[in-house]
Amino acid sequence: KPYYVRHELIHVLQSQQLGELPLQVKPQWFKEGMAYGLSEDPRHPLPEPFESDRAQFGAWARSVPADQFWARAAEL
Repeated sequence: KPYYVRHELIHVLQSQQLGELPLQVKPQWFKEGMAYGLSEDPRHPLPEPFESDRAQFGAWARSVPADQFWARAAEL
């Protein structure tokens, strides 16, 4: 399914932008929430904790200016 591929590609992007090791210490809500939220996964609700991760990422992302997204993500 396309959203599965997008989900995994988002993890690749996260590693490219943040580095593999720094990504490992980021909160799960950021790593998985971003992947579920931006992949356009149509499943609602997701099993927990993934639905909460998606919601928390969405709230965080809405509060961050787009041009500061990766800098703010690096600070998490």
